[in-house]
Formats: sequence, structure tokens, C-alpha cells
Amino acid sequence: MGCATLNSSRVYAAYDYDAQEEDEISVRLGESITVVDREHQGEKAWWLCTSTRGDTGFLPRNYLCLYPRRVVPSPTTSTGGETGGDGVEQLDVDGSIRRRHIYTRLL
Repeated sequence: MGCATLNSSRVYAAYDYDAQEEDEISVRLGESITVVDREHQGEKAWWLCTSTRGDTGFLPRNYLCLYPRRVVPSPTTSTGGETGGDGVEQLDVDGSIRRRHIYTRLL
């Protein structure tokens, strides 16, 4: 089942992405995006998308995921030191926390 049938073509930015070319768009982690075309002129690694701001352009497919993500601060130890890197929460569409992990299913 492809992205076009899941979430009504709605995906989310898995990472921040800053446009490198004029035909690309910039997005921020967790931003909602609508996929317009998954194989524009035979290109499968870059999808034509529209951001919530109305910008339309290409995004690398591996920067997109089916559920929103957000980085959460690491818990601290009793001595105030860090216990490791930041974790990632994957959210359900309604905003509730689905699970906390490092890996998120990318498209």
C-alpha cells in the first residue's frame, strides 16, 4: 500500500530539510506535508510535495514519514549529567504519544 492511499497523501517531515535548489522546499521536523507526485518524471527518490505554508517543490523521500515526530530532551541523571542523546517520540495523528524510540518508519 503506497503513501497515496495512506493518510490521504499526508506525510510528515522526519527531519529538518533546507532546500538546496530552486525546485525544492524547506521543511521542519514534524511539519505536515501533502504528497502531490511520488514519481515525477520517473524520479522515485524525490517526491513533489506541498507544505502547510503552500510551498510546492521536491523533497527527498527518505526525509518523510507516515507519523509526526518530535525530538524530546534526554532525561538527566541524579548528578545532573546527560544519560545519552535525544530521544524521538512518534505521535499518532491525534497527537497522543504512540511510542518513544530512535527509529521511525521512513517512506
